[in-house]
Amino acid sequence: FRILKSGGRFVSSTACLGSNLRVLTPLVAFGKAIGKLPQLHFMSRQDLLKSLTRAGFIIEDDWQPQKGAAVFIIARRPL
Repeated sequence: FRILKSGGRFVSSTACLGSNLRVLTPLVAFGKAIGKLPQLHFMSRQDLLKSLTRAGFIIEDDWQPQKGAAVFIIARRPL
């Protein structure tokens, strides 16, 4: 948010695996500790949208194809 100019847009395609996979958190932490996995956060589409609006973005559009985890978002930093 802070690196965008006023009115700048943020475009994202994010895999939202939902809260169902949070049981894998210890395994993911271990994989990251040994250098085999990147940092992962399990969140739902709603979690992602909330985090962007809390950061100050205005959500202009968001959609998620019926089959798939990808959530597409276009957000804007207010003027």
